[in-house]
Amino acid sequence: RIHLDADDDTSIRASADDIIAFENGGVASLNIAVTSIYGRTAGTFDLGTTTVELGNIYVGDDKAIHFGADQDTKIEYDEDGTDQLRIHQPAAGVVIAGTNPKLVIGDAGAEDTMLVFDGNAQDYRIGLDDGTDTLEFGVGATHGTTTALKIDANQFVTATWFTASYAQVDVLDVNTINSITTTKVFRLVDTPIMTLLLR
Repeated sequence: RIHLDADDDTSIRASADDIIAFENGGVASLNIAVTSIYGRTAGTFDLGTTTVELGNIYVGDDKAIHFGADQDTKIEYDEDGTDQLRIHQPAAGVVIAGTNPKLVIGDAGAEDTMLVFDGNAQDYRIGLDDGTDTLEFGVGATHGTTTALKIDANQFVTATWFTASYAQVDVLDVNTINSITTTKVFRLVDTPIMTLLLR
């Protein structure tokens, strides 16, 4: 044991085989083992403070940051599997809280961005096709294919394979039939139409 103050309650010692303990006030506040660093009891040791924050934290491939006493939630970089940053959510899900919550996808780069719903039999997507500057709703995870609905920068809407209630129409452009009432414009049938343009 190495004592560091006059009353001998601050020290460094070997609390067990291959474990170094740092004591404050006579209590081991930090322990260093061969493969881990841990506090005295669960949930009592902080890294940094509200005024003295840490710098960068580097986490290796295929390692995770775990949350909760049961470690049922984690964030992991899955390098040897999907090469993705994976968030394993708790049973109640993930909440974006705070004042005026916002989720931003993309960083103003010239690239496609999307939100993909990864289903068992079928995937669906909502995203920005940067090549055409359109917002797409579609089947699958590739923009420009199997698109169900598109909205462009002029707020023009194109719906493909639209099914409604009356007669089949191949292309319906509302701009050309302004005199027709909304009720008549949407008189479509159970048979799918090819494209519906709303302007």
